Amino acid sequence: MLTELDGIGIDAKVCGQLIPALEMRPKPKRASLIRMIGKEILKTLPTYDFDNRKGSDVSVTAARRFIRENKLGYNIVINVKRTSHTTDRFYWCKKGLFSADFAECNYINFMELRSISKSVVNRETVFKMMDANLEMEQFAYEYRYG
Repeated sequence: MLTELDGIGIDAKVCGQLIPALEMRPKPKRASLIRMIGKEILKTLPTYDFDNRKGSDVSVTAARRFIRENKLGYNIVINVKRTSHTTDRFYWCKKGLFSADFAECNYINFMELRSISKSVVNRETVFKMMDANLEMEQFAYEYRYG
């Protein structure tokens, strides 16, 4: 548990022990095959970009308002720009508005995405993704222990 930081933020005291900041690297995100397939499926859907930097709404509310004002149909991806560096992604379907990350990981639960997955994902695509996943795991291992 982080208890104290020095003035510059270089070192941290954890449980009374001084730990250099170089050892406190963020853990790289593990890419799963299911998530990569879900990403490929969402790439095929129409995407709308919406800038909410000046708005006072939360990104979910802004996305709902954008859908209502533009009378958009189902099965779309909406990118809501919150700040100059942050963008939130949403998936709009008959069930409602979901985080795009959730839809990528759980595309099997969405009937629309499941029907698209049969046409998008073939055997060659899965093998390419498996190779990419293996490379990512090797990179993560070298990043942690190398």
